[in-house]
Amino acid sequence: MRIGLISDTHMPSGEWKLSPRILDVFQGVDLILHAGDIYTPWVLDWLERVAPVLAAKGTAADTFGDDPRVKETQVLEIDEHRLGMIHIMHMPPHRPMEAYFGKPVDIVVCGDTHIDAIETIDGVLFVNPGSATLPGPTHRMDLPGTVGLLDVVNGTVKAQIVSLA
Repeated sequence: MRIGLISDTHMPSGEWKLSPRILDVFQGVDLILHAGDIYTPWVLDWLERVAPVLAAKGTAADTFGDDPRVKETQVLEIDEHRLGMIHIMHMPPHRPMEAYFGKPVDIVVCGDTHIDAIETIDGVLFVNPGSATLPGPTHRMDLPGTVGLLDVVNGTVKAQIVSLA
């Protein structure tokens, strides 16, 4: 299974545009996971042109009512792995994974920092795709954003960060 990863789009309205490069990178994915700070549901609708979308709720600006695609956390069983998605996850985590997801996970997709990262801590793979629109610690719109790809095939997991430049 190939999963597209995106976070921190911070799109305030449909007047703003996301880079079409995002859809190019996500062509052929089976699922897209948005790790929060979305702001409006049109972002998820736009991504669904490529594949089904699930999202983690970000800050209070993520007000979607009862959109079934958006939850505080998401937990998915993929191949032989359990993936947990949440918006904010400090590195290293302050609590066991069960405290965040209600059960152990071996892959975590998170956002919030706007800084892309792939890191394994205590056997758990953490992937933060950065921000597609406001990358890095400076949150500069004039810099290319990033997204991620996660491949889970025959028990093997590979993650990569893709620049939108």
